[in-house]
Amino acid sequence: MKINKIIMTTVVPMVVALASSAFASLIYTENFNSYTVSPGNINSTQPGTGFRQAFGGNVPGWTSAGGNAVHAVDLSGGAFAPGDNVGIMLIADNTLLLTTGLAANSASALYQVTFNYGTADYHGTSATTAANSIRFKVLDATSTILSTGLYTPGLWDETSNINFSAGNIGTLQYTGNGNGGVRFMIQSGGGPDGNFYGAIDNLSVNDVPEPSSIALLAGGLGCLACWRRTRCRL
Repeated sequence: MKINKIIMTTVVPMVVALASSAFASLIYTENFNSYTVSPGNINSTQPGTGFRQAFGGNVPGWTSAGGNAVHAVDLSGGAFAPGDNVGIMLIADNTLLLTTGLAANSASALYQVTFNYGTADYHGTSATTAANSIRFKVLDATSTILSTGLYTPGLWDETSNINFSAGNIGTLQYTGNGNGGVRFMIQSGGGPDGNFYGAIDNLSVNDVPEPSSIALLAGGLGCLACWRRTRCRL
């Protein structure tokens, strides 16, 4: 009975606490579906898909820069109505910057950014080439770069690589430095200036559990399993 009491009052609460820290927790998401644009900036359909496209729009919470930014494609097949599934497209000097820093920068903590990225085209004459890419940066409160990555979606191909059809998933890890909130910068990464560098959608940020937390959780679960087997034999 004494052992049972120790297990229930010590080991079980420890396992519960470890379980909450041993798995990645979601900190932030952005699907860009809040994109807004003037009806006059909605253009003809995208080659190969029939999706409507737009330029000069806005994404709440993000600052844009560059010619005719922000470009977008309505993946729902609509005309950028509220709630439509929207992907952001980047060309030339286009840049998106998260305006307010996120609370995802604890000193020495590890985080991971995940997003979908793909090809883009507008009028059939500016499709992503094999040389184009998107650059993603993680900045602290003083704009110090904590991490950066280059993502190449490949050549726009109406049979196998159109918008996000190739299923490209970008990941970028960074270690927090404790210097304020983090912001994300998305910009053109390289290749011919007259072509779209790519498209981005479904951004998320998670913390990454420390290996020691996972090991302790495994040990705690093993202890509980052993205790249960012992009780069953009694």
